[in-house]
Amino acid sequence: MEKRITLLLLVFFIITSVHATHSGFPGEKPLSIYPNPAADQLKVEFTTENALVPEIRIFDLTGKMVRRFDKEFILNSEVFKADLDISDLKSGIYFVKVIQGEQVWSEKLVVK
Repeated sequence: MEKRITLLLLVFFIITSVHATHSGFPGEKPLSIYPNPAADQLKVEFTTENALVPEIRIFDLTGKMVRRFDKEFILNSEVFKADLDISDLKSGIYFVKVIQGEQVWSEKLVVK
């Protein structure tokens, strides 16, 4: 039963994520997280033409938000960059969501 609930939450999370378009090269992903798998530090970069300050949220597999960052970004041209301390996260699979206004990007993260 617990696996089924986790799967349903995961499907809901994926379905409700809205992926924004961006101006870039075909096939280029607007969001990059590395290293992945990560241990203590995570770098997040994404390309956008929007100057709104983004917010990063990290969710576990149950859909519970476990971390939130909103002041860690540095804007360099059209690229937002952040170095995040994730040393308090337990080993496992997470989802990183970057929210900027109406735009939302998400990526899977493995913490070792």
